[in-house]
Amino acid sequence: MKKITAFLLTAAFLLTFAACGSQSETDGGGEQSREVTQTADTSDTDEYIVYELIPQSDFSDSDKETEQTGTAIAILKSRLKSMGVGSAAKIIENGDGSVCVRLKPTHSLFKGKDEGDLDSFVEDFIRVGDLSFREGESSDNNKEELPVVLTGEDVTKVYVSRNPIHEVSTWEVSLEFSESGSYKFYDATSRLSKINGVISIWLDDEFIVAPTVSDAISGGQAVISGGNGGFTLDEAKNLAGIIESGTLPFQLKAERIDN
Repeated sequence: MKKITAFLLTAAFLLTFAACGSQSETDGGGEQSREVTQTADTSDTDEYIVYELIPQSDFSDSDKETEQTGTAIAILKSRLKSMGVGSAAKIIENGDGSVCVRLKPTHSLFKGKDEGDLDSFVEDFIRVGDLSFREGESSDNNKEELPVVLTGEDVTKVYVSRNPIHEVSTWEVSLEFSESGSYKFYDATSRLSKINGVISIWLDDEFIVAPTVSDAISGGQAVISGGNGGFTLDEAKNLAGIIESGTLPFQLKAERIDN
């Protein structure tokens, strides 16, 4: 299997969430909140950092807002599970329609991390997650000027595996494409391999890497590995979790609130 190698310059941290909002887990009107992920280690004496997740969309249709909010919560839940932190996490949709996550900074998984690290993780965790493979590179970091080869919708399977090249234990993210995605990928790599072209990989508007295409790639598979240093297991899990869970229906903004 031919490999596309990517190097993500994003720090990856494991995550602990706990209950959202007050210790009673109710919204302002006393209505019981709806738990949508699993949790662990939720002692009332523990300290937490709370973030409200605010949709950056002007909804004119309340039914559409309800539907898309439910979709977003399901995707965030899937991300936690894919990242391997679902048993230590909780996301709550409150009765007033607001959504928040609560991080436990004293948890061993956050050992040595400061509040800035937690902020950075939340920002990565709630990113839209729009994966795309595009022909060529952009001199001004504008992906829209590049033809699209594949999107996240063409990916049917994502999994983490050991990188067989490195002597030390490193990891990579393997992708499998749909039948149509496989054809599109083969067509693009067939053309680009003749001119030593590149396929750039993007996550949202963030440029990841643009490897040179040396051969036509068939079989409907590709690998994103961590360059010469490889990925750690946590880094690979986090990337795979974002790709596997799909694209959020709207952008979210995280605001830290008083606990």
